[in-house]
Amino acid sequence: MKLTSSGNFDQVQKKIGRDSSWDTVASYLDWAPLQSKGVNGGMYTFVDPETEVGEWFYRIVDVDRSGKSTVLCQAMIDVQSQGEKSFNTVAVGAFAALFAGLAFAATQMDPLTR
Repeated sequence: MKLTSSGNFDQVQKKIGRDSSWDTVASYLDWAPLQSKGVNGGMYTFVDPETEVGEWFYRIVDVDRSGKSTVLCQAMIDVQSQGEKSFNTVAVGAFAALFAGLAFAATQMDPLTR
């Protein structure tokens, strides 16, 4: 996950599916790439080594000095199993073949090309 920020933030949190509990998976305190890039912000990168198959939600949270949390942005990432990836590849290939076949049939039936 890459994030461009015009400021700083404190935590990356995640949850699976529609579960209501968020877990903090990284913080600027323990993940050096999340440390401040200065007042103008910058590009931040985070790779979650523990993500498994499923629909994951990630959010970036800023925590001010009084402890108040503010969600800056949120993203959904769908991690597919190998079987899902294979199915999607076959489905796209089948759709492309069907489209090509229909396009060929349309050119053969077009009276202007005869």
